Amino acid sequence: MTRLCLLAGLMLLLTAGWAQDDRAAVRGRESAREPSSESLPRELDDLARSYKPGIAIPRLAAERSALQVGRRDRFWVADDNPPRHFEIEAEIRLVTRHAYWYVQSGMEESDAALRRASTSFERMIYPRVR
Repeated sequence: MTRLCLLAGLMLLLTAGWAQDDRAAVRGRESAREPSSESLPRELDDLARSYKPGIAIPRLAAERSALQVGRRDRFWVADDNPPRHFEIEAEIRLVTRHAYWYVQSGMEESDAALRRASTSFERMIYPRVR
């Protein structure tokens, strides 16, 4: 469980660094351009149509419902020592605003430990990488 959390945290931190680099590059290109009197639309559908007029954009019938505590799913996991991939079953034990907290079936993890990890993620990690 610890390896999975550390791996997920590392991936989020690396992604955040790339996103910041991309944003800085975009700001640099934008500042080099001449200001435009016409701004691009903010709605994604309108933005897509501005690039490709007449495009058919499907509408979602309904929003997907949130996953619930107790749900079980299967995941492929990578282990680095020894290098291997294997499938596990895990159960959602906690749902927070930005994450579903799964625990591998058969593994014991206290509710207090999950709450501490989720609080750290929601307060410190997520705001930095979103």
